[in-house]
Amino acid sequence: KSDNALEFADSAKAAFGTGSDLEIYHSAGNSFIANTTGDLLIRNTTGNEIKIQAVSGEQSIQCIGDGAVELYHDGTKRFETTSVGAQIDGRLVVNNSGYGALIVMNNDDSADGSYINLVNDSSSPADNDVLGLVNFKGNDSAGNETAYANIRGISTDVTDGSESADITFSTRHSNTFAERMRLNSSGRLLVGVTGSTSLWGI
Repeated sequence: KSDNALEFADSAKAAFGTGSDLEIYHSAGNSFIANTTGDLLIRNTTGNEIKIQAVSGEQSIQCIGDGAVELYHDGTKRFETTSVGAQIDGRLVVNNSGYGALIVMNNDDSADGSYINLVNDSSSPADNDVLGLVNFKGNDSAGNETAYANIRGISTDVTDGSESADITFSTRHSNTFAERMRLNSSGRLLVGVTGSTSLWGI
């Protein structure tokens, strides 16, 4: 049947290959591309992009020739590969039922180990900005997500040529969350208060 289209009834298959290795068909509410031999390759030989859209006009996956592979959520790009790895725009949540949920590994056989950069890329940096924060969270007995402790890096002086920073350690005690210890930019360890003096300073 033809009205400028090659039409197939539900579950009727367009089969390709001697053993019908590739089948394209529609069955009731779903459409299928089924390959039973070797790999299934989707190519754009013009060097342009391959795009997959969950709904018309809304990007889901975009593959750029000689470039990035991009993943989208509701039309907003959240992940892309780069020439040196990958970039995530937004939050990354790693779920794991056991230990080792997130592993950072250096396998280039150098003397340097793995490192993590926490960067505050502010266009208007100011003294006492939080540069990076590591939170230690868990649930309380009522199931509320609770921050029990954290470590912060704080830029105490952002003046070019005299940059300084402190590291602070905070804990929760009797449901009161507060800074308990600070290593200041001069190397002095302050315990009990956050100023230049402390209950115990080293």
